[in-house]
Amino acid sequence: MAVPYVTDVTPPSTLELNEPFLFTLFDSVDITRAVITIFYPGLRFEEVVWAGTNVGGLAGSFTQPYSSLSSAILATDGGDYGALFTVLRSPVWPDAPTLRVYAVDVDGDEV
Repeated sequence: MAVPYVTDVTPPSTLELNEPFLFTLFDSVDITRAVITIFYPGLRFEEVVWAGTNVGGLAGSFTQPYSSLSSAILATDGGDYGALFTVLRSPVWPDAPTLRVYAVDVDGDEV
């Protein structure tokens, strides 16, 4: 049974004001739904960054204020496939961000 997974998150700790998150989201079967958010614990709010219905086909979009500086490209990892995300907020991060990724595949497995 396959489970969606996130790998290669950089930086692994504190971000600078204009530094992006980079990470990959993979699964061995289709990821049917994914939502990427950024949580700001000091400000106590969460923003949706990207939402999509087919990660391997990149059928999703970035929201404002992420759309102008963020990107997603198709990626593979052995027999698994998904997307490499670069997430950067415009103009800057308003607080120390925490990356959150929610994904569900065709088998109903989630991360």
